[in-house]
Amino acid sequence: IAAIKAFQTYYGLSITGIVNSETEAHLNSTNIAIVRADLEKNGYKCGKSSGRNQETVANIYDFQARHDIEANGRINPATKSALEI
Repeated sequence: IAAIKAFQTYYGLSITGIVNSETEAHLNSTNIAIVRADLEKNGYKCGKSSGRNQETVANIYDFQARHDIEANGRINPATKSALEI
């Protein structure tokens, strides 16, 4: 609970101590920013808009297929491992 509250405080979210929809959305957007940066390190272009845009999702599919990971466009543990996140 303390870690969740610290995360919420750091990012200016409502401090509830639980992973509510606001916190989950922020976790997902933070996660996608990290994935986008690592995809770009691997030669992919994710476009100028932030977040989970169509180009980024297509790049995730391509990255997964090239690394023998089930290509589903989701940021799963196998994708994170291959990206070394």
